Amino acid sequence: MLKNKTTLLYILLLFFGLCIPLILNCIKGNALHYDEAYSILLAKDSFSGIWSVTARDVHPPLYYFGLKVFTFLFDFSPDSYYLYRIYSITGYWLCLLLCVFPIRRLFGKKVSFLVMILLMLIPVSVYIYANVRMYSWAMFFLLGTFAYAYDAYKNNSLSAWIKLSVFILCAMYTHYYALLCGFWIFILLLVFLLIKKTDKAEKRKYIINYLVSGLVVSVAYMPWLYNLLNQMKEVTDNYWITGPQLKEILFSLEFFFSPIGFTDQYGAFLKNIPVQLLLCSTLLLMVYTIYLAAKNYKTNKENINTGIICFVAIVLPLMSVFIYTASVKPIYSVRYLACYLTLFILGMSLFIASLPERKTSKYPVYTLFALLIIGFGLTVNALAQRNGKENAKAIDQAVEDFAKDCDYVFYSNEGAISDLNYLSAYHPEYTYYLVTSNDAKKTALPFWFISGDTVLLKPFTEIQKTDKIATEARFIYVTYQLDKDDPVLENYTVIDSLNVMNMYKMTPKTNKD
Repeated sequence: MLKNKTTLLYILLLFFGLCIPLILNCIKGNALHYDEAYSILLAKDSFSGIWSVTARDVHPPLYYFGLKVFTFLFDFSPDSYYLYRIYSITGYWLCLLLCVFPIRRLFGKKVSFLVMILLMLIPVSVYIYANVRMYSWAMFFLLGTFAYAYDAYKNNSLSAWIKLSVFILCAMYTHYYALLCGFWIFILLLVFLLIKKTDKAEKRKYIINYLVSGLVVSVAYMPWLYNLLNQMKEVTDNYWITGPQLKEILFSLEFFFSPIGFTDQYGAFLKNIPVQLLLCSTLLLMVYTIYLAAKNYKTNKENINTGIICFVAIVLPLMSVFIYTASVKPIYSVRYLACYLTLFILGMSLFIASLPERKTSKYPVYTLFALLIIGFGLTVNALAQRNGKENAKAIDQAVEDFAKDCDYVFYSNEGAISDLNYLSAYHPEYTYYLVTSNDAKKTALPFWFISGDTVLLKPFTEIQKTDKIATEARFIYVTYQLDKDDPVLENYTVIDSLNVMNMYKMTPKTNKD
């Protein structure tokens, strides 16, 4: 009977785990942000093209390779681009499967259930899973890395070492924050293997397996190492991230429980008193839960130690990031913390599972879950409101109506970033030009290079380079702010504007003008 109840509970959790992100994706609709359009368009390139473009970008290529395979199976029209998010949702679904199998086997059913429930309820999940970016896959690979590192430590089986090698290698090829975390997990594994109490022959087997695994991962990563070193140099010379401000650091502490997305203003959010009370209460309850579990250390020593290691595996890579940020170049971005969500949840689950059995120890946990449910509801509501304000179909229709009597789109250097992803994805029929000089090669985007008179702004549309606008036809001019001293106004006049897209409809001046 107990086995049947357990099976039923797993089925229910998997069912809700499958449905929730799909519903959220429908709520988000087709309103893609810049990075999502970038991912979709890049996936339409060849495998060699993806390798080449990501080598000039600041992310490894594995996620885009996977999305490329997904596009072989499902090639959606622009009206259905939001369905590409299913590939990222698949990374989350695989996290749930890890909970059902290795997590349950290694840490028990209670921890397995807790991880699955927290993965569904934690508010930041609303933005991470249904998002055409690599975060959910980085979460999956890091959860697998930690689980099989623990399995290798406990059992020293060939299967565990092979799986560990595969997961850590995939994490390294998915995101650089995942690379750092995977590296530190591997270092921590070595430390615990060296201090593990076992006979010399067994320890020798452990160390040999560890070295072989490390060698395999190192050799398999060598093809990308040269690109990584070049990217580190490029980041030092030119990178969009600025030094973290206090409000960003404060928001980082609340990120996993926050009802706001990646692109919202942190300062205004931190001044929202009711939400801040909710988040601070959640954080305090989380800390109190850890405290109560620590008091029960003698009876649940292994779970608590493993939970501590989970948190250490997050802290060490973040320390590395902040040291690099302080000494070389800022590389800290709050959104990248999403890679560590599964490790954070596993650590919390291990502590919650270690609480004493008395009822008074469970009240904080019930309250914590109640606050998470409230936070999840607020996040879904915020998502629905944002989708109402930024309805993709309305914007698309506005652009079509605005540009229907134009064939050309000209970008100033300043305007080249804002909506090129959108127009490339939804309106490839226009002819695009970038108004720039030959010495302005690095002023528009980090993803481009100039070949003759063509600006290859991959993965976006091909744009012709020109040093001035010379046409007798109406055209669209895109710039952040049309200044009265802009050279375009010498020969052309504005007849209409679409401020939401920084667009101005221009026509040649006449004698009357």
